Amino acid sequence: MLAPIAPFLAEHMYQNLVRPIDEEASASVHTEDWPCADRSLIDESLMAEMSVVLQAISLGRAARIKAQAKVRQPLASAVVVAEDPASRDAIIRQSALIKDELNVKEVRVLESSNELVEHALRPNLPRLGPRLGKKLGLFRKLLTTLDPAPVVAALRLGGTYDMDLDGESVSLTQDDLLIDAKPAAGFHSAEGEGLVVSLDTRLTRELGLEGIARDVIRLIQESRKKHGLDVSDRIHLRLESSEDVTEAIKVHGVTISRETLAVSLNAEDIDQKEVVDYHGTNIVIGIRLVTD
Repeated sequence: MLAPIAPFLAEHMYQNLVRPIDEEASASVHTEDWPCADRSLIDESLMAEMSVVLQAISLGRAARIKAQAKVRQPLASAVVVAEDPASRDAIIRQSALIKDELNVKEVRVLESSNELVEHALRPNLPRLGPRLGKKLGLFRKLLTTLDPAPVVAALRLGGTYDMDLDGESVSLTQDDLLIDAKPAAGFHSAEGEGLVVSLDTRLTRELGLEGIARDVIRLIQESRKKHGLDVSDRIHLRLESSEDVTEAIKVHGVTISRETLAVSLNAEDIDQKEVVDYHGTNIVIGIRLVTD
């Protein structure tokens, strides 16, 4: 496959990797037959499964952009709504991959999106006004006390919902009520081709600190590059900042050390320091190469 676009490199690789171990190999890669795919090895079910997973990941990223949530900021959960049972099974089997790609702590799979929206009920006045007459005001008041979820569920199945109105039973159909829906607080969603992916963007203190720690790791890596360090160089590190950043460093110090190859986080006698602005907060990053 490489030969048409990089003929000399492909030939060099062929002469060193193929001919020494294959006595029947052609004299040149350029005289070899083009390889044919063995279609019996194609796993169609796996391809279909991964197509669903890739779609879920794409929608999740779109929801994150809509919420203006940074990629490095971990989120509590991603909720995937899939009407197709095969799609739900695919999401469940590949949930670890989706968690990693969307940077969430949990992936939940639902059959309907009722959990992702908040409903509000209003009377359809042209229908209920003449029917209820003077009791319309009382009906409006009682309607605000109802839990909308069971009402919406009953009406959307084509059934009715019965309620007591001053001793009189009133049977409501879907035409009697206006149902307003809005995303549940803290959730941002994206929808497409039978899937809805919603991210819980509400940040706990723990999630916020983890997000700060990941940003600190990025800033340290950038500082390493400025110092011209090799990717395998180990360092002594000193970090100084505000209370929130300091707490994040304390809680996630092991991760920060591992990702940045730091043998210590509170090293002394570091001359090379830089001050980095982090959302209006200064972070002092000091790096010294480990030489022993």
